[in-house]
Amino acid sequence: MRWARTAAPVLALQGALALAMPGALHGQTLTGRALEEGREVPVRAALVTLVDPGGDVRAEALTDSTGAFTLEVPRPGSYFVEARRLGYERFRSPLLALSGEERVVMELMLRPEPVGLEGLDVTTEARAEEFLQPLGFTPAALGRRWIDRADIERMPLPAGPGEVVKWMAPVGVWVDQSNGGGPFDELCVQFLRNGRAGCALVVLNGVPIDIGEAQGIDPQAIEAMALLRPAEAVTFYGTQAGNGVVLIWTRRGG
Repeated sequence: MRWARTAAPVLALQGALALAMPGALHGQTLTGRALEEGREVPVRAALVTLVDPGGDVRAEALTDSTGAFTLEVPRPGSYFVEARRLGYERFRSPLLALSGEERVVMELMLRPEPVGLEGLDVTTEARAEEFLQPLGFTPAALGRRWIDRADIERMPLPAGPGEVVKWMAPVGVWVDQSNGGGPFDELCVQFLRNGRAGCALVVLNGVPIDIGEAQGIDPQAIEAMALLRPAEAVTFYGTQAGNGVVLIWTRRGG
């Protein structure tokens, strides 16, 4: 991590290495970029959070296509800055003392973490189809609610799973981008029914995850996706799936 009160960096911390900071930082706005350690190329769609010593998230943002982010500090105090992105080690800064009115500029260096993408296409897609069979579904029966690797590769560089769903445009499914203005709106997949809609549950490789984690999934790491309507989903996932389910399998094999 590098930070500065001007554009020039004055300290470099890499990966999740924690070093003592030379005095307090002063600022109520944190801006900066997430970069890949070593190559220093932008890391887009990384979830950057401001966390207090008690573990509560006080601000959060997703990096854009240039790796840029902005965090508004709610009040003076001590905070950690964390960053998460599939394919990178989880980053955590040293404890930072934030106060005053100045703007702090930071660069977060994220260390790559292999996710095993090579040579796993057939294995993983087969795993996805095998997962669906006990649920009584097949890719053919799901129609456009089944999204495979070939579908994703035809898309013009989608930024996240939400854009993948929008591109396929299944009937009765849409992606809400206006439910509160938060950074995760793009992944709010909704199944329209009876005039009501809510965000679908996201299940990654068989495990339910929160929307923040799902938004950071790189589409190039996705092998397949399946969308289950609410009536279908609650049979297998209970009331938490009352708004439907988005099943995602990444190219990890096994």
